[in-house]
Amino acid sequence: MQNLIEIQAKIAELKKQEKLILEQEYTEALEKVQALITQHKIPVTDLVFGFEDAPMTKKRKETSPGKKAEAKYRDASGNSWSGRGLTPKWLTAAVATGRKLEDFAIAQQA
Repeated sequence: MQNLIEIQAKIAELKKQEKLILEQEYTEALEKVQALITQHKIPVTDLVFGFEDAPMTKKRKETSPGKKAEAKYRDASGNSWSGRGLTPKWLTAAVATGRKLEDFAIAQQA
């Protein structure tokens, strides 16, 4: 009866053999592909592969298009801002002249 150490040693040896075989098969496959590309003069631009089908490739989550935020601020010229992101130049300039942000607030309907 074999003990654990002997079994682990055999597993390690088999893993080494597996690695060598995989490297050899990879090299042979790469040489075949390169020979076919050269033989048929296939341009690089035609070498497109569908990696999204590969089992090891992470698939992207499908995202829904974002909903546009309603405007919370508007000026007399029709410029508007939702209150998200950077403050627009038209509003920054108006506030710099002494007006208050609340002066541009749109009455929100519930």
